[in-house]
Amino acid sequence: MTTMFVSTTIGSLAVRVVGAGRPALLWHSLYADSTTWGRVEPTLAWHRRLVMIDGPAHGDSPAGTSTPSLSTCAAAACEVLDALGIADPVDWLGNAWGGHVGIVFASEHPERCRSLCVVGTPIPALTAAERAQTRLLMGLYRVLGPAPLADLMARVLLGGDVTSADPEAGSVFTKAYARASRRGLHAVVRGISLGRPDLTPVLRSVAVPTLMVCAAEDSMLSPDAAATATRRLPQGGLSVLPTAGHIGPLLRASEQLGDLLARFWDDPATVAASLRVPVPTRDETPTARDAPAGASAGTWGVVAAYTGCLSAAALVLFYALADPLGARHEAWMWLGPANDVLSIAFYGGVSAAAILTWKERRGTLLGTLAALLVLSSAASTASTLRLLTGVGSLREQGAAGVPLVVLLVAWLVAAARTRRVAPQPS
Repeated sequence: MTTMFVSTTIGSLAVRVVGAGRPALLWHSLYADSTTWGRVEPTLAWHRRLVMIDGPAHGDSPAGTSTPSLSTCAAAACEVLDALGIADPVDWLGNAWGGHVGIVFASEHPERCRSLCVVGTPIPALTAAERAQTRLLMGLYRVLGPAPLADLMARVLLGGDVTSADPEAGSVFTKAYARASRRGLHAVVRGISLGRPDLTPVLRSVAVPTLMVCAAEDSMLSPDAAATATRRLPQGGLSVLPTAGHIGPLLRASEQLGDLLARFWDDPATVAASLRVPVPTRDETPTARDAPAGASAGTWGVVAAYTGCLSAAALVLFYALADPLGARHEAWMWLGPANDVLSIAFYGGVSAAAILTWKERRGTLLGTLAALLVLSSAASTASTLRLLTGVGSLREQGAAGVPLVVLLVAWLVAAARTRRVAPQPS
């Protein structure tokens, strides 16, 4: 097996071809590459001629010549098939980013698509909180590089326990993440993630049999959200696998995914029909009260993160520029009160995130720590307001801040270890 390079409208793409039989095109997730198909590749290669593409700036593909979109990626896939002399309709298998491209491919190039399987693929556009989180992540990535963020990304995309339960799977991802072009990845994320439209209206135009696959635990794609999307597909079916994260089905439920795809590719229409999601009755329809609070918790978490960073920056600049311990520079003294105001916003964000996270995940320990964190945040807010009005002192503010920091660390650890109860996988 060798890697070839195909020139396309979005740049040169690395392509690997293995197996024999009907053609299947595989496109991976953002931040990963075609090596993440490794555990399902042997099974799938028995049934298909696999065309595995590394997206621009990922794997062996260099940074693209422009900021890609889902439509230009779908057009580039057609160019790859043309270069390989493949005229027959393909079975498209896409993970996250690859699923988004596959939906557009099936809609815009229906004559080239026999069936569609999307794995870990959220359909709506990013929320405001998700956009803010993505921008923060990419800012850190550009400054620090992939190494400090690799384990965090592995836990998000493969499940929080991946480093201990399946370190080999975590290593596959972190190596792929490290291989990405730093300059090119930023452009891809801007065009594909931040610029991704809501694909809900496109689903109706996907005429081929389609299988949606999601993990039982995925912070960005719940089984309920996947079921809602599947109902909009003319020939859609849903399978929920007992794993976590966008990439988890490929690396941590590879045997189940391989068997499922072998059956689906053998008879796409029948398998999709057998996994059709029934329309919920009125009693089964989720209400606003029943809906999970994860998005709201995430929003407040982002507020806390941004205000906390800005507050810390203001404090560092206050001591560096105003020099309150030495010769005061009056022009920069406003940085002190700015730090205090931002700190108050930080306390509010942390309190809201703690409460909403506990409502989603429950747990006695998490609830206790959340309550103590809210009380400590209130005490810190009061001491900061007293300092701003000239009544309190720095000693009082520091005395309130120390327990807050201790409780915040304890709460973060507890929140990371407390899992949301997932729906029963099917």
